[in-house]
Amino acid sequence: NDDNIRGVVLEAFGSGDAPSYDGVVDSLDRVCKAGVVVVVVTNCQEGHVILETYNAGLALKNAGATSGGDMTTEAAFTKLSWLLANEPNVDRVRALMSTDLRGEMSLLGTECPEGEAHTGGNPAFRHRVIF
Repeated sequence: NDDNIRGVVLEAFGSGDAPSYDGVVDSLDRVCKAGVVVVVVTNCQEGHVILETYNAGLALKNAGATSGGDMTTEAAFTKLSWLLANEPNVDRVRALMSTDLRGEMSLLGTECPEGEAHTGGNPAFRHRVIF
């Protein structure tokens, strides 16, 4: 019930699966509707959050959570903090959290500069957060 909370980085399992305890999704739905940006990242060393993979992740998406792709927790926190400080439109912040701005996340299905298909396992692209 803290009115000062504007963003949350939620570490989920694997590709975005999260505990489905009673009230978790309802609480996330409530805070997202109140304008809090919830970004889901994985607690795995490699991989992407794809909220549509499992029912629990889909429930997070339907509640208003945004996928953090393959950003590390630290990168997502830094990016979210910067965006909330510089972008007043919450919907735009949500959209930008799923967009590569400075190499902080992989571009699925696109070509990386070396000409290799980007799968999220390339460590050269995982830890570059520049604002």
